[in-house]
Amino acid sequence: MEDAFVVMGLERRLVLDSEELKVLYDERSHQAHPDASGDSESFQAVRESYEILRSPSRRVRHWLDLQEVKPEMTVDAGMMDLFQRVGEGVNSCREVARKKE
Repeated sequence: MEDAFVVMGLERRLVLDSEELKVLYDERSHQAHPDASGDSESFQAVRESYEILRSPSRRVRHWLDLQEVKPEMTVDAGMMDLFQRVGEGVNSCREVARKKE
């Protein structure tokens, strides 16, 4: 599997805004679509990358694989989904603090 972050044009980070990711997916998939001068391999890479990155648990696993880190324990998928919600809350707090400045 290719680096999903590179395919989507993102820096490697664990916390991603789901709405931003969806908009980016729409743009990338449109560009890569065979009907829009793309090719089926590129289009499939965008779809697979989006599926990996939109799932917090798959995103962390992919990130660890890219870092060549083998976890000593596994984390429940429900816990990873909670991680995503906490990350979105942190991002919202940062945005409010930025606007307040």
